[in-house]
Amino acid sequence: MPVGVTIKTRRGTAAEWSAANPTLAAGEPGYETDTGILKIGDGVTAYNTLPARVPTSQKTTRSATIVIAASNSSAKSKEQADYVCDGINDEVEIQAAIYSLSATGGRILLLEGTYNVTNVLCDVDDITLEGEGRSTVLKLNNAANSSIISIGKAGESHSNITIKNVTLDGNSNEQTSEANKSALLSIPYTVSNITVESVYFTNAYACAIKTASSVASNVSIIQCDFYDTDKSARGNHVVDLNGITQLVIDNCYIDLSGSGTTISDGFGIRGCTDVNISNVSISNISGHCIMIANGSKFVNIDNVNTWGSRLEGVCVEWQANGTHGLDGIYNQDININNVIVNQTSMYGIYVEDVIGVNVSNCIVNGPVLLNHYYANNCMDVNYVNCIARVGVNAQYMFFSLGNATNVSYENCIAHPSTAGARGFGCLAGAKNIIFNNCYVYDCDSYAISMAADGTIVKNCTLSEIKTTAYPVGITGANCQFIGNTIQYATGITPAQDIVITKANATVIDNKLGKGNITDSTGTAVFRRFVETFTDVKASVTNSICSSVDLSTAVPISFTLAGQPDYARSIKFAFASHANITAFSITITGINSLGAKVSETFTESDGWSFETRWAYSRILSITMTSRTGSGASDTINVGTGDRLGLSNLVFPGMTIYKALKNGVDYTGYSISAVPYSYVSVAAGGAIVDGDDFIFYYNSGNTV
Repeated sequence: MPVGVTIKTRRGTAAEWSAANPTLAAGEPGYETDTGILKIGDGVTAYNTLPARVPTSQKTTRSATIVIAASNSSAKSKEQADYVCDGINDEVEIQAAIYSLSATGGRILLLEGTYNVTNVLCDVDDITLEGEGRSTVLKLNNAANSSIISIGKAGESHSNITIKNVTLDGNSNEQTSEANKSALLSIPYTVSNITVESVYFTNAYACAIKTASSVASNVSIIQCDFYDTDKSARGNHVVDLNGITQLVIDNCYIDLSGSGTTISDGFGIRGCTDVNISNVSISNISGHCIMIANGSKFVNIDNVNTWGSRLEGVCVEWQANGTHGLDGIYNQDININNVIVNQTSMYGIYVEDVIGVNVSNCIVNGPVLLNHYYANNCMDVNYVNCIARVGVNAQYMFFSLGNATNVSYENCIAHPSTAGARGFGCLAGAKNIIFNNCYVYDCDSYAISMAADGTIVKNCTLSEIKTTAYPVGITGANCQFIGNTIQYATGITPAQDIVITKANATVIDNKLGKGNITDSTGTAVFRRFVETFTDVKASVTNSICSSVDLSTAVPISFTLAGQPDYARSIKFAFASHANITAFSITITGINSLGAKVSETFTESDGWSFETRWAYSRILSITMTSRTGSGASDTINVGTGDRLGLSNLVFPGMTIYKALKNGVDYTGYSISAVPYSYVSVAAGGAIVDGDDFIFYYNSGNTV
């Protein structure tokens, strides 16, 4: 049996080797006991710079087609790399790797480290250029004044290109060209199926991403962060996307707090079709957070949070130079949902030059300098479940200008709170503006201003109103103010509830806190009511009191044998009065309006008379005085044929429809105003079981 022999190589920990840094003899091995790395000497090179042989168990599983290491990547990374950059014009190695791919494309992995580059061209189909996260940095060379990466190539069409898991650093302080407009990632050529995923953009001199017009389709920007871009302060978009068909922006974040720019926009979407922007957060933008312009169509914006914009949170307009769609090209079919705009300087959500917009479930938190929600030169715009908080003096929170047509506000809330801030308004020239089920709270100025002809305000509530002038102004013709409620803060007494200055206004069914309207046009102001009487009993002469003895000492309190079935007039009839020459009888009860009232009758009213009020309940009937003995004299009290309405009917108001037993009925007469009953006797006495329905206008605006 052979004798066992043990052979040992030179060995030590990685730290010990690094500290000693010996020069191994040619062929002499050196082993790191803690890392498993083995190095073989060449008799010349010091240990620390010898290439390492990494154990198979420690090697990264290689899924990439090509691996590239930076000049400052770890030795382990360099050992595995197909290309190792030297830190100078590293685009040379990266470009070589791209062009070494076969026709089927592949995945190029950029290991951790910094790559100093000028304009890497991704002009190969089916390619993924991927880093290891933020530790993989592509940094623009000093004075390069170019893009870091360009996708596509002039005169060619490319597809299926992905950039992911890298940092693109524009090195903006070292760029020198004032006219430079190059983006960190440029897409200037005809391409399709482009994905930009988990990329961190920073220090851009101009844009972070930019596409040329009408050349790209199916572009996705996912989980990307943008920080400190547009150092040129020349008003670029952080992300400038033009002419894209099928665009997705999802789960992205923009923060320009360190850029020091003048007017820079977040996402600029111009002339794009089929756009979906979701789960986006944007802060400290000095321009528009999101701008939709230049005839973009079918755009969905959902779940967006913006903070601190100097212009708008979301802006939909024709183009940045302020031209209003004069060539007939408008943005179309825009959906803005679940957007929160915080402390924007000019506007919250700005809608202009667009046909078909839905703005829903949005919140704009002020203060803003102008309007929280602004609509102009637009058509078919719908605001639903939107909230505006904290206004500014003399500005409306929801505002439609003169060229807005078919604008609807549904279930929207305005909370001005600031002195002089206003709620809802529309200017003369706007058309078909509707406010329905909206709410204005804590307003000391105009809660609603209706300057546009044909404006409709329905079922709205104005609460805690603090103006001492008037909260509602109707200065447009043919306006409708229907079914609304105005409630004032404690101690507030305004001059008027509503001021009307244009003809043909309809002001009905409102509950007004003061009940005072200034109207220079003769507008009828009323509420509409429906009063139903079912299974009415016939009039009975003694159903309340029967044969009351009038010979006892006065005052005589009548014993009440019954009550009216509905609010009805009450009839008195002396059965005999031979021994009475004068009397005074007082009836007290609850009338059809719910108020406690009393009426007193004397001999001047005759020996049979009927109350002016209709009583729903009689509290007492008393003969308070009598001239004569009253011996053998009696009186009966029963119900009349006048049915009480629950609202006053003032001059100019009327019953405009009546039904008796389900059939149109005209045999009624209204009582002398302002008493609130209707006489049905003219059509014949009431028969047991009769049903009546009356539709009427009332001057009751309180």
